[in-house]
Amino acid sequence: SDADRRSVGVLQGADGADQHRVVWQSARVRPAPFRPTTSHIFVCVNRRATDDPLGSGCGDRGDAVYAALRQGLSRAGLVSRVWTTRTHCLGVCPKEGTAVAVSPGGVLLADVTTNDVPALLAAACARG
Repeated sequence: SDADRRSVGVLQGADGADQHRVVWQSARVRPAPFRPTTSHIFVCVNRRATDDPLGSGCGDRGDAVYAALRQGLSRAGLVSRVWTTRTHCLGVCPKEGTAVAVSPGGVLLADVTTNDVPALLAAACARG
């Protein structure tokens, strides 16, 4: 039956080698069409209570970096090549700036501010 159908998806790394095999059982789940990109940048915009032991999160600082990234990509005409995503906690709680993860490569950065955006964009574009 359709409910018992098994699908397998394979994600490939930049070198074309299989990196992960994802197996699921669902009639609804299917591999999505995918357009190749140069990079995908994840920006932490997590907010926590001010009295949280881990700190208040990246919040407004992350929003500012995300906006600067989007603006820079738009000006350069790279919105379709370098994807940006707001995300919650990346496991690094900087005192200043925000946490940013860049894929491919598994790069995790802390203390990123809007001043770092031009260098971040240049590095992300060079990955392709």
